[in-house]
Amino acid sequence: MKILVTGSRGLIGSALIPQLTSRGHRVVRLVRGDPGSTPDQIPWDPEAGRLDAARLDGADAVIHLAGENIAAGRWTAARKARIRGSRVDGTRLLAETLGRLHRRPAVLIAASAVGYYGDRGDEILVEDSAPGRGFLATLCRDWEAAADPARASGIRVVHLRTGMVLSRTGGALARLLPIFRAGLGGRLGNGRQFMSWIGLDDEVEAIHHALTHDAVQGPVNLVSPHPVTNREFTATLGRVLRRPTLLAVPAVVLRVGLGELAGELLSSVRAYPARLLATGYAMRIAIASDHAGYLLKEELKRLLRDLQHEVRDFGTHSAEQVDYPDFIVPAAEAVASGQCDRAIVVGGSGNGEAIAANKVPGIRCALCWEGYTARLAREHNDANALSLGARVIGPDVAREIVRVWLDTAFEGGRHQARLDKIRAVEERYARSRAQKG
Repeated sequence: MKILVTGSRGLIGSALIPQLTSRGHRVVRLVRGDPGSTPDQIPWDPEAGRLDAARLDGADAVIHLAGENIAAGRWTAARKARIRGSRVDGTRLLAETLGRLHRRPAVLIAASAVGYYGDRGDEILVEDSAPGRGFLATLCRDWEAAADPARASGIRVVHLRTGMVLSRTGGALARLLPIFRAGLGGRLGNGRQFMSWIGLDDEVEAIHHALTHDAVQGPVNLVSPHPVTNREFTATLGRVLRRPTLLAVPAVVLRVGLGELAGELLSSVRAYPARLLATGYAMRIAIASDHAGYLLKEELKRLLRDLQHEVRDFGTHSAEQVDYPDFIVPAAEAVASGQCDRAIVVGGSGNGEAIAANKVPGIRCALCWEGYTARLAREHNDANALSLGARVIGPDVAREIVRVWLDTAFEGGRHQARLDKIRAVEERYARSRAQKG
C-alpha cells in the first residue's frame, strides 16, 4: 500500500514507519516546510491551511499522528490554542482535502486520546462511553469531529484513542526513568487514579491492525486490557529499578506547579480496548506448566495460535519432573510487567500453579474447571491469569474454558470495589515489607 503519514518524527511515527516499510508498504511523509523535490515527502502547513491535493491523489491510506506535545509545559491560553490548532485544524484540513480527491484513500487513521473520557474514577470506559468534561475531553471530541468530511466522502475513519505510550526511548516513561533511578519517584496525589497505558510496540501493531482490518472503524481504545492505578504503576517501576518510591507529590503541589495540566495528571481514566479485541486483535498470552501439565500446555498453544494470539512459552519443555514455581512465576511476572496481556498456567491439579502465580503482585489467577467458573473469573474477578488442572479436566473442556476466559469482559462496578479492597491488602503488606527492609 501507499501510505501517507503525518507526525512521522514523533515517538509513535518513528517506530511505525520502519514497521510499515518492512512489511512492503511505501510510506510518504507529510512534513512542515519545504522538503524539496523528493517523492517520499509532501509539504503541508496546517496553520496556513496549505496542502497540495494533487500530491495526495492515489494514496491507499493516511495515518495522521501530528499534534503538539500537550505535556511540554504549563497550559497558558496561548499554549492551549496551539495544542488545539495543531490537532483540530490540521485534521480538518487533511479530511477536507482527502474528501475532494478523485481517487480517495480507503482509510484515514487519525490520532486521538483517552483524554476524551475525562476524569471517570473506576468506571470501565469502552468506545461507546460518553465523553467527559475539561479541556482535553472537549479537545478530543472536536479533534475526532474534524475528520467528518473524510467520513462523509466514504473514507473509513479510525480514531486512535491512545493511552500513555510507554517506551524507554521517549514519552512519559523516558522522562520518569531518571527521576526514579535517582530515588525521587513517587505517586501523584493519592495514587488511586487509573492510568490507561500501552507499550510502544503494541501501539504500532494496533495501528497496523486498524490499517488492514476493514471492520475497525470509528473510535478505538489503544490501551492495555489491564490499566493500573498510579500507585501500582509507581510501585512496579520502583520495583523494576530497585529504587524506593516514597516521595509522593501532593495534589496541591502539582496544581501550583502545573496549573490546569495537573488536573489531567490526577484524572482517572480506566479505558478498555473492547473494539480492538472484538475485531480480532491478537493478545500476548504467557503460558507455562509443570511436567504434569506439559501435554495440555502444548494443546493449548495450538489453540491460541489458531485464534491468532501471540504465545510466549515459559516452559517446561518436556514431561520430565520439574518444580512448577520456576516456570509459573516468570509467566505471571510477564503479565504484571506488561510484557504479556494474560497468562495461562497448567499443572496436575492447578492448585500449586494458582498459588505461585498469585504471589506476584497484581496477578489475579483463577483456578477453573469449566466454562461457568471461567466466565465468572473474568466478569467478577477480572482474572488476568488462568490455572488449569490437566489431571482434572480433559483437552476439550480446557479449550472451552480458555475460549470463554478470553472472550469475557470484566463487569466492574461492585466487583471493582471488591478488587480495590484486595489491592489495598497487597499495598499494605508491600509498605510493611519496605519499612522492614
